[in-house]
Amino acid sequence: MKNSFDQWSAGEQTPATNAGLIELNNMKNLRTLHVSIRNPSALPRDLDVEKLTKYKIRIGDARRWRDYEGSRMLELNLDGTSDVLRKECIQSILAKADDLFLYKLDRTEKSISALSSKGFPKLKHLHVGHSPSFRYILEWSSLPTFEALETLLLDNLVNLEKICTKNISIGSFSTLKVVRVEGCDKIEVLFPRSVARELPQLEEIKVVGCKLMRGIVEADGDRGKFELPKLRVLKLYWLPNIENFITTGSSPSRSTSDDQIGTQIAFFNGQQVAFPHLETLEVNGLDNIGFMFSPSMVKSLAQLRKLNVSFGKKMEAIITEEEGLAVEISETLAFPMLAHLSLQYLKSLKCFSHSSREARSQDNVQSRCTSLFNREVCH
Repeated sequence: MKNSFDQWSAGEQTPATNAGLIELNNMKNLRTLHVSIRNPSALPRDLDVEKLTKYKIRIGDARRWRDYEGSRMLELNLDGTSDVLRKECIQSILAKADDLFLYKLDRTEKSISALSSKGFPKLKHLHVGHSPSFRYILEWSSLPTFEALETLLLDNLVNLEKICTKNISIGSFSTLKVVRVEGCDKIEVLFPRSVARELPQLEEIKVVGCKLMRGIVEADGDRGKFELPKLRVLKLYWLPNIENFITTGSSPSRSTSDDQIGTQIAFFNGQQVAFPHLETLEVNGLDNIGFMFSPSMVKSLAQLRKLNVSFGKKMEAIITEEEGLAVEISETLAFPMLAHLSLQYLKSLKCFSHSSREARSQDNVQSRCTSLFNREVCH
């Protein structure tokens, strides 16, 4: 029934004009269900879903089926308010779903985690879009929540303030691999540092068009180096307010105090962060960034193969000295695996390395600038 019928009769219609979903309760051996329900009111409260082991259920007005990897998928496209989430059958489905897509939900709970009374113990992939009610994905938890989640996709959540607060249980998001956030204009940081430290499986971060984003990780009292050991892809696009990868809880500052968290000139400071397996880095439209890397950060990017930097109004150099830390680096600066380097529309760019050190790349260099590499830089 996945692509053939969606005009189910609402339960209160007498006589019924079409087949009703309640008739599925008579199929005692039913284990797999693929169904589209255009009218949410057609969903009976007492629909028996406990017997289902595999399902793809779409409720609301959606034009096409989305591609999901899992065997238990629920898609809600409600275009406003509905009581469908309070129905017992939906609560049972949420507790077992491994793929969940939520679109145009309004006047519901302020956090995704509050939608299910049973939690989301099986959920692997979560996609939420155009739902103004949500301020958090996970506001607080006494037990691990979203502990199986691998993919988190958030787009156009105009009131989203945080993915999660600091007050969540250890183990929450512990299997997360991919985070993509787009068009969430109220969010200022992606994760508190206390939470980010517990993301050992994270492989991809993509943040696009979030106007108030100040940093990816919010610092706390821990002054040790922060590492994402499996991060392979980092893409940051059109974040006009961001100045640092790690930022403090207050507005960023350009002061020259000894406290370097949130004040370093380089966006990536090797004294603070390390991505030992990063392969792709794309930075586009970060207008408050003057310098990309400190020398010590370059040393931690031994696996970097692709570097794209574009549309940065204040970008003066890709590498700069570690100001205020008195770091002396005598060896050659190198990106030993770099195969593609693209620097475009950087009107303030003066040189590749502001630290008078040597930088290497191997294969493909594209630049819209002249006299970019001095004679000490090989490419």
